[in-house]
Amino acid sequence: MSETLPSDVHLVNLKGKWTEESAYQNVCSWLQLTKTQKFRIDLITAQNDVMAIGAKKAVKESADEMDRDDLAGIPVTGCGGVLGTGQAWVRAGHMVATVVLPPNAVTAITLMTRSLQRKIPPEEHVFTSAEPFPSIESMKRL
Repeated sequence: MSETLPSDVHLVNLKGKWTEESAYQNVCSWLQLTKTQKFRIDLITAQNDVMAIGAKKAVKESADEMDRDDLAGIPVTGCGGVLGTGQAWVRAGHMVATVVLPPNAVTAITLMTRSLQRKIPPEEHVFTSAEPFPSIESMKRL
């Protein structure tokens, strides 16, 4: 991914354990390391929606502690897009967007069944389609 980014875009990757608490702790730790530096964050994005919420919580709390009002308003995006969490958090304004991932169980069962019936292995790679929430068109208005 780094090869496709413009030279003035810098990424900071933090590892987590796929939980809100893990993201919260990791972001708090990273912000403590950079506490004395003036840096700019334009977007926080996480591999799942609960991690995005944990990261946002850490940034908001650290913004107060570091007296950096600019940190509190950073947009946050997640991934998963489950109706009751990710999409609900976007609607409530806790995140600006999420990526809705289709459930893969039906695809996996279909592939397995077809493979067993035809006695041939399934394809090595199968792709599903993710969708942004909200739509790209509505985000362009922001």
